[in-house]
Amino acid sequence: MRSKKWLEIWEKKGSCKNEEQHVIDGWDLNSEEEYRKIAYSCLRGSEHILSQPNLKMVELGCGAGAFISALKSKFPDAQIEGADYSHSLIKAAQTKTNGVHFSVLDMNSSLSQWQKTLSSKTYDVIFSFGTFLYLSSEDEVVQVLHKMNSMLSQGGLIILGEINDSEFKKDSSVIREEALKDRKEKSSNEEVDHLYISRQLFKNFTTEAGLELKFLSLPSWYPASRYRYHAVILK
Repeated sequence: MRSKKWLEIWEKKGSCKNEEQHVIDGWDLNSEEEYRKIAYSCLRGSEHILSQPNLKMVELGCGAGAFISALKSKFPDAQIEGADYSHSLIKAAQTKTNGVHFSVLDMNSSLSQWQKTLSSKTYDVIFSFGTFLYLSSEDEVVQVLHKMNSMLSQGGLIILGEINDSEFKKDSSVIREEALKDRKEKSSNEEVDHLYISRQLFKNFTTEAGLELKFLSLPSWYPASRYRYHAVILK
């Protein structure tokens, strides 16, 4: 399965202790400033909610904590925890991020396991940035969305960043090849594919669950903006 193959890759990446967080999290082609601009693009229109005090927030698939560090830089008082299925990435996150609780949790585990592992039974904001492309199927995506919704408070947000658009899957291979051509050595993660997800999946899910949905674009200078999108869900 795709998710298990990626877990092996992330366990290796998590051992690169001297690298910056965003590099460990797979953004080695971008500077930290560029990474944060991409990360912040999924927050557009939600800043007024995210700046509110005492919100319970969690990032699922937090990796080495790059997104959480970016969020804490923009919202210093934000109270957020992180979870990821890679033990080595969680160790890296704990080392490189102060004042944040991190847990080992596979998003494909049961809802009861989520509730057992995470600090709260409900959250006001649930993030998952650049994570859904590592899931194995659209069925897994739907299952994860149901669990997120079960743990989301009324009026809460689910912010999903960096989703591959199935409509542009053919175009993405050419764009990725061009973006990666200057990489000195071929990395093992180039041999494992990503999941591409139809926007209709999110439309169907939110309609059935009675949730609001909007899609956001990524910065136009970022090559992957041509085949990726963000999704924001409001309960």
